[in-house]
Amino acid sequence: MPGTTMSAIDLWCKAGSFFEGPGEEGLAHFLEHMVFKGSSELKEGEFDLKIESLGGISNAATGYDEVHYYVVIPCDQLLKALNLLGNLIFNPLLEKQSFDLEKKVVLEEIAQHNDNPEEIIFQRLLENCWQKQPYGRPILGISHSINQITIKQMKSFHNRYYTADNITLSIAGNLPINIEELIDSSDFTNKINGLKNKPLSQFTNDHKFHPGREEIKVSRLQLSRINIAWPLVPALNQKMVIGAELLCALLAEGRQSRLVKKLREELRLVESIEVDITTLEKGGLIILEASCSEKDIDKVEQEINKVIIDLSQGLIDDSELIKAKKIVSNSLRFNIEKPSQVSSINGYNTLWERSQKLLYPLELINEWNATELQKTLLKELVQNNRFTLIANPK
Repeated sequence: MPGTTMSAIDLWCKAGSFFEGPGEEGLAHFLEHMVFKGSSELKEGEFDLKIESLGGISNAATGYDEVHYYVVIPCDQLLKALNLLGNLIFNPLLEKQSFDLEKKVVLEEIAQHNDNPEEIIFQRLLENCWQKQPYGRPILGISHSINQITIKQMKSFHNRYYTADNITLSIAGNLPINIEELIDSSDFTNKINGLKNKPLSQFTNDHKFHPGREEIKVSRLQLSRINIAWPLVPALNQKMVIGAELLCALLAEGRQSRLVKKLREELRLVESIEVDITTLEKGGLIILEASCSEKDIDKVEQEINKVIIDLSQGLIDDSELIKAKKIVSNSLRFNIEKPSQVSSINGYNTLWERSQKLLYPLELINEWNATELQKTLLKELVQNNRFTLIANPK
């Protein structure tokens, strides 16, 4: 991306919370914290100071399927930042004093998460949809498991999953012509070559969606919530994922979308209504959330069902579908404007063996028409393969 002044370095690793064993709940996220607490060559806090002194920023995030470390740096400081990142990630110190202090930080994060009404509702929905499966557990873990985790367990997890075959490096920006040579001769590559090569992280358990219904009371909730979740195909099936994005736009993107127009603009039954997708490697979710008065819960749910049935059986106007396609295509384009976005998308896709052009999803948008949306995705939404969670103020 020759017009940029910054470059982005992304390192993706198949070491998310999905891969935690019994008693390791929250370990992937805890390890991400500890990686920044010093390494064999960097004192605690030294990595951040050096990256900032080079004019850059850094951060990390843990997901269900992977952990992600990234640096945004001036283009002429790229190699220095890459070497610093390699030492930080592949040689964490995992010192006891820092470990004990950071454990308290993680426990506080969990406490805040468990005290947030929105987080409580969302986590409860996941627990119901996935039951005891990994996607049903909170990424942050649970207090009991975090309290029991030892440095030995953390080192074992790092050795098991932070391996060369589990890692993808992605770089985007104003790169030198000989970037591959520079990487090959870098200290970062030496660190990679020093890692043990082990088989790729594998998804070993069955993954099954559980339909059902539950009503709960939540403290400090201002408005009632209706959350409905339907199963979505694994991320590998990108055509279906794009179709789900189009469906979300048809249902709840903009004032003229079906659900917003009917429930908020015409009937004035809801404060807000949204439909979005959670994409995961073993299978995600299409999630609808509506906020309304407790007395209107039943009416809102009935109207939601009516709108979905009407959309599945009636005519989808060409103008509706064209608008939905524009919304999704514009979102895809907006997400590849900056080096950090490009490196992130490329790194994530390559990690899961989806090497493809950045604009490939735009080609998939044009493969969808109204009839196919109705026969596939909308048909699934009409059927009873869903979990409905009603949350009312306590």
